[in-house]
Amino acid sequence: MKGFQPPRQDPLAIGLTIVVSTAVFGLIGWWIDKQIGTFPLLMTLGAVVGFATSLYRTILLLRNLDNDGKQE
Repeated sequence: MKGFQPPRQDPLAIGLTIVVSTAVFGLIGWWIDKQIGTFPLLMTLGAVVGFATSLYRTILLLRNLDNDGKQE
């Protein structure tokens, strides 16, 4: 199919990915902190790792979309 194009990602979905990833990793860090008694350390580290992961995935997605446009 020559005219077929893959669906574009909604900007809202990208934003939600960043928020949810940061929150999930932060909550995991908070739970581990609560278990071992190192409160702000792992929660902060988890939030930073979650944000970095989601930012990396967003950059890969945007590069992929940009490369798709250049192939035409």
